[in-house]
Amino acid sequence: MSSTLFWGAVGTLVPLMSNSLRKLPLLRRPWEHVLAFGGGVVFGNGVESATVCRPIRLSPHALGSACTAAGAARAWAPRTVDARPHP
Repeated sequence: MSSTLFWGAVGTLVPLMSNSLRKLPLLRRPWEHVLAFGGGVVFGNGVESATVCRPIRLSPHALGSACTAAGAARAWAPRTVDARPHP
């Protein structure tokens, strides 16, 4: 939840900074700020998903597990490693 709000705030700050650098009223087109908040949330969730799913994708023990919500939850669960060497 906190990362979602963080990335939403980052998305909202982009049009605010753009308007301030161009010396325009900060909330010139308010719908752009709402859209930028949504875009920041989508971007932030993608970053979060990529960082959570990275151990699954790089693990040699991943048995074809797709990066899903269930797979992401299993990424942090303790795993048992078999003693067989991998080819």
